[in-house]
Amino acid sequence: MHSTFVTNSSDIYSDHSGLPTHLGSSVIAGNIPGTYLGGAYKANFFLYQTEDVYSEYRVEEYNWLFATERADSAGVDVINSSLGYSQFDDPSMDYTYSNLDGKTSVITPRCTKAFERGIAVVISAGNEGSTSWQYITPPADAKGIIACGGVNSTLARVSFSSIGPTADGRIKPDVSVLPFFAPVINSSAVLKEALAPHFPPLRLLAW
Repeated sequence: MHSTFVTNSSDIYSDHSGLPTHLGSSVIAGNIPGTYLGGAYKANFFLYQTEDVYSEYRVEEYNWLFATERADSAGVDVINSSLGYSQFDDPSMDYTYSNLDGKTSVITPRCTKAFERGIAVVISAGNEGSTSWQYITPPADAKGIIACGGVNSTLARVSFSSIGPTADGRIKPDVSVLPFFAPVINSSAVLKEALAPHFPPLRLLAW
């Protein structure tokens, strides 16, 4: 199942950014013996677009809320999103570092709510590490979710990967792996969820 909450249609491939294809190819798997085709073989996928690549306004956060509610109603076990919000086209909407407290941004509390409902939520920490903002971007500050950062082959942080901690002192990112990083953790969460569906989301991270 797929739909876009940006234009209220089923065409999730019209933004021309290429990101959905890159991320999906890291997770969606086939079955050719001896060939790696993705990490979540036989998983069912619900693809929802919430990001408007042509502008940046808080409405995109609300798009994500609506998509999450639909995903929850469909019974999903894992949500993966590679997005984050700190600065907008309208500066009055901008967040500050003090807002990275796990509750202030529009999108962050809904991430925590999804976690509380038993969904493992995997979020990119952000790509602001080499910008003046540099910190993680909401909803990576949410409590209970898995915020993913990036490292290179020597296990050093890649320059663009956003840093923590949160404004209330929690360590972020929760994990760091080679880019594209969030889908790799997402695949792991899918497989672990299939093997141990009784595990709470954060238990999957430690397993």
